[in-house]
Amino acid sequence: MKLIKYFEAFLKQTVNLNKTRIVNLNSRVEAITKFIKNSDTFKDYFEETKKQGSWAHKTIIKPSDKKPEFDADVLLFMEKVDGWEAKDYISKLYSLFRSSDTYIDKTSRGTRCVTLDYADEFHIDIVPIFEDGGFWGTELKVCNRIENVFEETNPEGYTKWFLDKNKYTGNNNLIKVVKLAKYLRDIKGNFSVKSILLTTLLGMQVNDDFLLGDNKDEDYPDLPTSLKTIFNRMDAFLQVNPILPEITNPSLETETFTRHWDQDIYTNFREKINLYTERINDAYDEEDKVESAKKWQNVFGDEFASEVTKEAAKSSRELQGSVPSHCQQPPWPLLLNHKMRIDAYIYDENKYKRLGGINSDGRALSKKLNIKFYINTSIREPYEIHWQVVNTGREAKEKEDLRGKIFPGGSPHWESTEYTGRHWIECFIVKDEICIAKSGKFYINIRES
Repeated sequence: MKLIKYFEAFLKQTVNLNKTRIVNLNSRVEAITKFIKNSDTFKDYFEETKKQGSWAHKTIIKPSDKKPEFDADVLLFMEKVDGWEAKDYISKLYSLFRSSDTYIDKTSRGTRCVTLDYADEFHIDIVPIFEDGGFWGTELKVCNRIENVFEETNPEGYTKWFLDKNKYTGNNNLIKVVKLAKYLRDIKGNFSVKSILLTTLLGMQVNDDFLLGDNKDEDYPDLPTSLKTIFNRMDAFLQVNPILPEITNPSLETETFTRHWDQDIYTNFREKINLYTERINDAYDEEDKVESAKKWQNVFGDEFASEVTKEAAKSSRELQGSVPSHCQQPPWPLLLNHKMRIDAYIYDENKYKRLGGINSDGRALSKKLNIKFYINTSIREPYEIHWQVVNTGREAKEKEDLRGKIFPGGSPHWESTEYTGRHWIECFIVKDEICIAKSGKFYINIRES
């Protein structure tokens, strides 16, 4: 089963990076850019900074508990400096940050970048890059400090390649699949692959050829189908390549992304992708909602659609305790991050005279009264209100009025005391097709007249 709403909820709640952390990242990069631009060393050569890598591809995910920081790449576009060797670009940028009280304890350097480490937040890799005249025309170059050589690159070409593939799938489905694959890698921890290589492998499975392209309505109509399509194609590619293949940069064929892999790491990756592809197919094809949720959890862990399996377990316990079988289960994902309650007031038969308030499971009421139910919550509109009224007992059953369906409504909501017994009403607040709050059962006891 697709469980589309649960996939979207899983992305929002568990996989996606918090917006506040992106805001913090933007703020840090603005400060870094200003610092470089105004420095004596770089002010004459500075052009601009641009986001790169997962940040530019929009595939950054929330880091795991094992590694609370995430990585962000920033390209420092500048003019080529006469007399500077490749190592000088990195060394001078490193020295600049080390000379600052603000950055001295955060600064380290890699082969092609200077890294600023904001503890428990993120790492920012700053990569100097410039245009240079090559044999075939202008080329972009980065600086390899260790080998002291300039290397051709095309990061913006890669970003365009990936975002074009993503646009073809519609609704950012490729971006979402990459995020889920990266989450799977991080949460399972049983296979290793760099993000750029994983992103490339997944993007390669989207055929956006103008004449012979994929059928978007069949291959990418929604996220779970896109996941199934892309993983099955990637698995097929891996299975026909038992020997480590060469995966190159789609925008620069001279750059090999598999240079950090070896045959053993690749073999393990190939086996694990085959395993998870089989599990994805099994979960997708399962027709029972609860069983499908359990199988998706076998892929992504217990946080996926946890409300489905929890509600199923709860329903099972309640049914064992004689909870009526005519009660409809909530049809939305439950992400209960907000609070609400029901307030109730008793009115006479004509809804004219207010007779006082009543608590849940309070005193027994006589028949032919009316009850006015309000919701009490701090949730900001807009949102949808849905109610569920459940009658019990012989009298309601004989009148075929046990009810139990969930229906849309508003606040206040009126009900009357018609049948002897212990009945209940419950309220749900729904926003963007996700239930974000529910009241819990409010019990009403009605006595014989």
